[in-house]
Amino acid sequence: MTTALRKLREAKAVKVLYTALILDPASHTAVQKWFEQVSGEPLLDTVFAHHITIQFKPSESQVADIEVGSKASVKVVGWASDDKIQVVVVSGLTVASGVPHVTLATAPGTSPAYAKQLLQDSYTRAGGPVLTGQIEAVMGK
Repeated sequence: MTTALRKLREAKAVKVLYTALILDPASHTAVQKWFEQVSGEPLLDTVFAHHITIQFKPSESQVADIEVGSKASVKVVGWASDDKIQVVVVSGLTVASGVPHVTLATAPGTSPAYAKQLLQDSYTRAGGPVLTGQIEAVMGK
């Protein structure tokens, strides 16, 4: 665990809610535009397109094993959507559970976690942009 992360956790007495690749602003915009172009669909009401979850509620040792603050990139390799959620599938990053993806947008009342259920069935394979960002530990309560 980095010194900065340790100090933050000690000061606030909070735990890491999830670790993730947080997309940079250019990737945030690019993935949305790519999805709308390739799918022919406008984005649903609540737009996320923010990150790729590596581990939800990681242990301290799992957090210590990742390089918080490091830069990383992934390649968009497909997409899936229904009337509740829109996601893109990525390669180049190992995640703890399910298919690595970015939740782009959801309909009102739909949790972003629904993406895992949608991706159990299948997705449309399509080459997309390379997305870049930074590995982060997102703090919770």
